[in-house]
Amino acid sequence: MLQLDLVAKGYLSEIFVSFQGEGLYVGRRHLFLRLAGCHLRCAYCDTPGSLERGTTCVVHDHTGVSRQVDNPLSPTEAMAHALPILEAAGGLDGVAVTGGEPLLQADFLAELLADARWPRPRLLETSGTLLDKLTAVLPVVDVVSMDIKLPSNTGEAAYWETHERFLAAAGDKAYVKILLDNDTAEDELVRAAKLVRRAARSAPVFLQPITTSSGRIDLQPANLQRFFLAARRHVEDIRVLPQTHKFMGVQ
Repeated sequence: MLQLDLVAKGYLSEIFVSFQGEGLYVGRRHLFLRLAGCHLRCAYCDTPGSLERGTTCVVHDHTGVSRQVDNPLSPTEAMAHALPILEAAGGLDGVAVTGGEPLLQADFLAELLADARWPRPRLLETSGTLLDKLTAVLPVVDVVSMDIKLPSNTGEAAYWETHERFLAAAGDKAYVKILLDNDTAEDELVRAAKLVRRAARSAPVFLQPITTSSGRIDLQPANLQRFFLAARRHVEDIRVLPQTHKFMGVQ
């Protein structure tokens, strides 16, 4: 029984409402569930506070007032904290599950998102590295935002085969983000583009310039143009989009 109780609970970092700043639904107003814990340590990570699981989760209501609640939370408890925000916020365009890496808590997430009261679409943001965890969650999400991690700017190992199998498994629910800076290796970007063409040819691909902690985009225009053209030779639906929420000064 103890083991079942542990599986049924999860660690969150934040619950809040904001405008989606990245990817396919940029500009839409979402409820964000930020799960805590990540197995990666990407050099450009912009949410370091969510890398480790903490004893508390911060709940921001729709007016910006914040309070702390204890971790871990059961799916019922998480919904109880989110539901007043959903009811009061109005005009929400979906729920975005982010992290950290949400799939580290796949069983909890699958049970959590099975609740019909969550708005749609239900968007999962993931590193695309935990293929064995995707199966449990895929039936309860509508869209999968998958990163392709390029070793030249993450400082992490390569995940080419895993990324390809993950993207193929996500199928028509997926779109792809590839983060770029001046240190990005063009051959890695081309390899990523070819991967998308093989695994999910129609998936939109977003090239996302990395924003530094000071708010500066670390990518020269000439490099951006070169990277776009290199990827465009292999992917038809490719777009350049920075993290717009950082320019707006919102979460």
